[in-house]
Amino acid sequence: MRKQLLFLFVCFVTIPVIIIYSVATAIFNRKADENLTNIYSNDIKSIASIAESYFSESLELTMYPLLESNLYKYLSTPSDNENFINITTQANTILNSSPYVFGGNRGVVLQKTDGNQIDTHSNYLTSGHITGQQIEEATRLNGKCYWEYKTNKSTPQFSITRLMKSKTNLQVPLGYIRVSISSLELRNNIQNSMMDKNSCYFIMDSADNILLSTNSGSDYDSVLSQYDFETLQQLAESRLNTVLDDQYFISAYNIKNTPYLIGSIHVSGMLTSTKTTLTNILTVTALLTAFFFALLALIFSNRIVRPIQELSHKMDSISNENFSVRAEVHGHDEIAMLATQFNKMSERLEYLYRQVYMQEIELKQSQLLALQSQINPHFLYNTMDTIYWMSKTGDTEGVEHIVSNMSSLLRLTFTPNGNNTGTLAEELEHLNHYVAIQQIRYGDSVNFELQYEEKFHQESVLRFLLQPLVENALTHGLKNCPNEVIIVKIYRQDTCLIYRVMNTGTPLDLELIPKLLSSTKTEQKGFALKNIDRRLKLKYGDEYGLKYMIEGAYNIFEIQQPIFR
Repeated sequence: MRKQLLFLFVCFVTIPVIIIYSVATAIFNRKADENLTNIYSNDIKSIASIAESYFSESLELTMYPLLESNLYKYLSTPSDNENFINITTQANTILNSSPYVFGGNRGVVLQKTDGNQIDTHSNYLTSGHITGQQIEEATRLNGKCYWEYKTNKSTPQFSITRLMKSKTNLQVPLGYIRVSISSLELRNNIQNSMMDKNSCYFIMDSADNILLSTNSGSDYDSVLSQYDFETLQQLAESRLNTVLDDQYFISAYNIKNTPYLIGSIHVSGMLTSTKTTLTNILTVTALLTAFFFALLALIFSNRIVRPIQELSHKMDSISNENFSVRAEVHGHDEIAMLATQFNKMSERLEYLYRQVYMQEIELKQSQLLALQSQINPHFLYNTMDTIYWMSKTGDTEGVEHIVSNMSSLLRLTFTPNGNNTGTLAEELEHLNHYVAIQQIRYGDSVNFELQYEEKFHQESVLRFLLQPLVENALTHGLKNCPNEVIIVKIYRQDTCLIYRVMNTGTPLDLELIPKLLSSTKTEQKGFALKNIDRRLKLKYGDEYGLKYMIEGAYNIFEIQQPIFR
């Protein structure tokens, strides 16, 4: 019953809790993923605006010489003009005082087509003439910007090179401008705006090169190695431009008017922490719920199982033939109805026990007494026959001795105690009187030997079992053996007292004895053996009875009787 209650507890409590836990976790994870995706999507746009502002100012600076008159005059005036030196000096002053280059975050080189140039002074980002490759690429792009990333004196920097054309005739090139941008400054600006210092922001070019990274490490490098520019560009063009990849949120955004994109990698630590908190809350709730319902299950099981267990104990008492037990009836529920029916059953069984079972016992008792009484006339007939022949021969002393033993034997046999059991001492006394009579009759032709321990004298045994066995051994053993040996051994084996009667002489007919024991005829042959077997089974049950065997030169009959303490 307790197992069934526990099973119901698991079905009706644990399973719903697991389902609720799973659904709640799934809903939370989905909502958390959506919220964090929106957060990181907005974050990458915010960081991208910093980079766009940084690059857009540099792009505006590449157009500045066409808008500022002194710089444009420098580009459009031939180098051999007599005022060129003054024009160059004035243009150089204007260039170095421009707000675009203030603070040293950008370096500018303005170079005429004839190779003459001016630049921002004392700026580590300015590195000599514009290179031939830069001029070639800028010329090829015909006014569009040529972007490049390089390291100058171990200083990473972005550079923009553009072809300058005449405002009056776009077919006439005037020179080139190169703007160098500090990568470190851009990196610092991004780091100052990061929402999570453990995140990683990076800028990638179309060749899958990482040009700038706010954090570096094996974890971030491993994640970045799985993405190329094309994949991140597709992500940047998606609606949310953010995706959850295992434990990382990956975001990407195209930097306007540049060949670069900016991306970010966020460890989902916030999500993991929140999941852990939710899991702990749900676990505690589930445990408290389980404890509460376990307590209820225990209470209900006591109300249901305990009365049933009490009924079970009462049933055990009935199985032990104690039909007087009654169950207590409480209330009017099904358990009370069961207890009421149990009481009716026990009352009926008690009645049947008294009326039927006791009658059966009385019947068996009367049968045992009747069988016992059948032995006495049979033995008496044989003994009186012996006395008759001894008196005929004039053996008065023998007659006196045999009559004395016969008198004692009859006294033991016909004592009206109404019981078919006695002590082993009484049984041995009965046997000794019988053996004494037979020794007078047969003399030295029979050798009797009795083996037992006196500590068994007070054991309760079925009466008149030894004498018929010895009589059977004597009667059938002397037929072809003038010097017969009869040994009676009495010993204990486990919880049984064993009678073992052994005799030499004619071997037993092991096929005939079963027929004699099972015969229903009242013939004289086999009467004593059948009588003994029947009495044992009536008294102790069918597992007890007469056993017989041949061991060497001895015929053996064996009886087992349980010892009751």
